[in-house]
Amino acid sequence: MTQRFFVSYTGVDVRWAEWVAWTLEAAGHEALIQAWDFGPGSHFVGEMQKALGGDRRTVAVVSAAYLASVFGTEEWQAVWAADPAGARRLLLVVRVEDCERPGLLRQVVSVDVFGVDEDVARDRLLAVIVLGRRKPVVAPGFPVSEDRGRSAGAVGSAGVAPVFPVDLPAVWNVPPRLARFVGREVLLAGVVEELAARGVAAVCAVQGAGGMGKTALAVEYAHRHKDDFDVVWWVPAQDAELAAGQVAALGLALGLGEGADWAAVTAELRRVRARWLVVLDNVEEWEVAAAFRPSDPRGRLLVTSRLAGLDGAGGAVEVGEFSAAEAVALLAARVPGIGLEVAGRIGALLGFLPLAVEQAAGYLRQTGMPAVEYAALVESRLGDMLRRGRVADRPGVTVANLWALSMARLRAEAPAAGALLELCALCGPDPIPLDLVTGGTAELDEGPMRVAAADPVAWADTVGAVVGYSLARRDGAALTVHRLIAAATRAQMTPHDRAATEAAAVRLLAAAVPTEVRDPQGWPRWRGLLPHVQAALDTDHDGGSERTVRAVSWLCDRTGMYLEHHGRPDSALPYLQRGLALDETHLGAEHPDTLASRNNLAGAYRAAGRVEQAIGLFEQTLTDCERVLGAEHPDTLTSRNNLAGAYRAAGRVEQAIGLYEQTLTDSERVLGAEHPDTLASRNNLAYAYEAAGRVEQAIGLFEQTLTDRERVLGAEHPDTLTSRNNLAYAYETAGRVEQAIGLYEQTLTGRERVLGAEHPDTLVSRSNLAGAYESAGRVEQAIGLFEQTLTDRERVLGAEHPSTLVSRNNLAGAYETAGRVEQAIGLYEQTLTDRERVLGVEHPATLTSRNNLAYAYESAGRVEHAIGLYEQTLAVAQRVLDQGHPSLATFRANLERAQGAAAGRPGAAPR
Repeated sequence: MTQRFFVSYTGVDVRWAEWVAWTLEAAGHEALIQAWDFGPGSHFVGEMQKALGGDRRTVAVVSAAYLASVFGTEEWQAVWAADPAGARRLLLVVRVEDCERPGLLRQVVSVDVFGVDEDVARDRLLAVIVLGRRKPVVAPGFPVSEDRGRSAGAVGSAGVAPVFPVDLPAVWNVPPRLARFVGREVLLAGVVEELAARGVAAVCAVQGAGGMGKTALAVEYAHRHKDDFDVVWWVPAQDAELAAGQVAALGLALGLGEGADWAAVTAELRRVRARWLVVLDNVEEWEVAAAFRPSDPRGRLLVTSRLAGLDGAGGAVEVGEFSAAEAVALLAARVPGIGLEVAGRIGALLGFLPLAVEQAAGYLRQTGMPAVEYAALVESRLGDMLRRGRVADRPGVTVANLWALSMARLRAEAPAAGALLELCALCGPDPIPLDLVTGGTAELDEGPMRVAAADPVAWADTVGAVVGYSLARRDGAALTVHRLIAAATRAQMTPHDRAATEAAAVRLLAAAVPTEVRDPQGWPRWRGLLPHVQAALDTDHDGGSERTVRAVSWLCDRTGMYLEHHGRPDSALPYLQRGLALDETHLGAEHPDTLASRNNLAGAYRAAGRVEQAIGLFEQTLTDCERVLGAEHPDTLTSRNNLAGAYRAAGRVEQAIGLYEQTLTDSERVLGAEHPDTLASRNNLAYAYEAAGRVEQAIGLFEQTLTDRERVLGAEHPDTLTSRNNLAYAYETAGRVEQAIGLYEQTLTGRERVLGAEHPDTLVSRSNLAGAYESAGRVEQAIGLFEQTLTDRERVLGAEHPSTLVSRNNLAGAYETAGRVEQAIGLYEQTLTDRERVLGVEHPATLTSRNNLAYAYESAGRVEHAIGLYEQTLAVAQRVLDQGHPSLATFRANLERAQGAAAGRPGAAPR
């Protein structure tokens, strides 16, 4: 009985689809297929609706590309919807490659036609279309005597049977494809698109750095599309002589005499009207590729090269790193039992470079080493590990030597470019701003790079040379070097050259980072340079030239201050400690710069909650300042002010008040009553009064400071706005909430106008106003402002900035006040997780988050959960905070109250 079929497929599988349709019609059935039946001028959607309607059965030619196709998915899902139970068997699934089918499609019994010869595939296809029971006409043969050895193949051309997709073209020398070709479907589709033009000669350049998988991509394309060509020839093209030898071999395969050149070969290809593909692999010179550019519309040229700019004669596909999923998939396929998490970690450590991932898989298979141990070695000894492991199809090639030839040529042909690559290799893996070099030429040693950086044309050529060899990628005004290219570059540098380049990197970065770390305008520059600063400071220059040592010391100090200001005091401490040690060694213990370094280190200790260490350093600094500079020197007054702040943070409020009062008196006498530093001293004393519970005295000083700042600095000076904010906070503390709200609203309006709606101080004002609304019982208004502030801080500062985490904590508190305890718990849990990751489990803010979450659990009736967290909080606090720290009393009281509640005892305590 004749049946009617519609063959559903995607473009890359057209040869399979044609073979399926031909086989069905040769068996007496009717097959509708786009390649034959949807002619020019037809309406695609309309034709498709007709094809999917009526009594036609649909044969889905399934591959990974088909499953990723929108149209393919719509076609098989439409058939599924018409016959969900499969009673009419309208949907037949024919797999043409090993691919995982999605949920619904997995339920349909499928047939595989790949990996077998054509006769077997034909039998399978015709068997699957049989309706009803498929009992054979004759008895099956006894299994031992079954004939397993049939093989045949039909070779066709235009007008005859399509070539069975498993057969190879008659003229073929392409290397075997990878046993496990992972992902890269988008890149393959790009090659297909570039080479699919009909009626014109097509050229596609596959470009990228060494080790990215360009050759593997070209091999995979040739194998997948072998049925599109009568001749496919692979030409290793790293030099012209080697390419000429392969052309002569192609001539022999075509029946030409010895020594045929490209002109003779192309003439023969044109004479026999052959569809041909030539792959030029690893082109090192543009001239080699240019000679092969086809003029025959049946010809296709595919070029792989590390060189950029080979797309002048056609299209280009840029090959980059694996995605994380692709790297994990390859490792999982090659290394039995490897965990997905450790596979992802190995991929990330290797920068997802395809060759490196393949090499890692080979090493793990070869040695049987646990993947966790391998990851640790890659992290600690990357250079050594890059030389270990084998890649099956590239004997002798490892990541360690992969780029050696390109680097040697770069250094020889463009010395300035070689020096630039070496400088970048010593920076971090993030994009490197090119103005780091051009803006700091005075910091460079005499040499080719200094000369080139001073000349815009020469500099453009220098950067272009590095990019042209695919040793770096340019994105606007920044250059990115893959971490493994950087490691290989470092390995080739002599100790002398490396030390000199490391010193130059430190000096360039010291000249480039903004001095004022508290100015938000400089933060984007800091964010861009920080990874490179940290990489440069990971090396030891402490015994270098005086010029370099001073740059290291200054850069350590500024880096530490930036990190401390952005809520990362634990990360700041090693830099500040190193900077102080260098100053003490090279400048002496009492040099002004040394005193400033000691002051900054003390401030970081205080921010990290190590208040007693901070007090010790502040006391030492104050003593030295009084002896060296004098009791009334401005820097001495600053030291006294900072020591007072540390006393206040430690809960020694009366000592703090005494020092603040002394500092204020001295500042008024030495600097004058209206000097900005004097006004700052008055502000700090008011804070101390407030902390001591002397709120009315605090309000009086805050009011006086605000009046003076309005007169001296102006009503909208940033310091005046700060005074207004502080006075509002004091009003709120005193219970004068409506007065506080009025001042907060005035301050917010002023900061939005003067600083901008997204300035960090403006966001502080919005947060404070929200807190006042909450205190006044206007909880919904508070929640709205807290939500807006959190959104703005996530966008402006980042999701993990300490101020953003404060906003999340505040919003959780407002939810809790509104009775939305479960929402509060969710936010508290998120904030605690983020603070543990960003700040560390022992940071004071992390302790506060843990305490707040415990309180929320307690409010929700989950007392045992609360007690566990309170105990954990108190234990950590007793270990990391000074015994007199006020938070210890709060944490202890909260734990006692919760334990009392669990035992049925009433009680209350402060949070």
